Amino acid sequence: MSYQYRDRRSRLRGFHSVYGNGKIKAANLQIEPVHLIPEKIQRGDEFDFWFNNGKDIFLVTLERSLESRIFSQRIQRRSHLSLRVKLDFNRLTRPDIIKIFELISDLGLPGNKFIRLSRPITSPI
Repeated sequence: MSYQYRDRRSRLRGFHSVYGNGKIKAANLQIEPVHLIPEKIQRGDEFDFWFNNGKDIFLVTLERSLESRIFSQRIQRRSHLSLRVKLDFNRLTRPDIIKIFELISDLGLPGNKFIRLSRPITSPI
């Protein structure tokens, strides 16, 4: 059993013990918002989510911005992956959140490396 497998299982157990199955579910995706999302969203507002795609746990920050980009970063080899997604949106409803996270899941997520990646994306909402 590799250390990556053990670390991933430990992160999944921690997620389930704190958040259960996540507030927002779609297929095999479980999403837990960290902040309350207001009705009106200003440019530059950020919202954090814990994201479980069935394989690992990710911290995703959605930021309202004019550009549409995704940034991936893993500081340490054995830590969770942090994603920053910049999109232009006026509000975040449950279906919008599910579309965004399905896009992230479909893009494919990097493996267990020290990474700092950035790439443009098309907005799903």
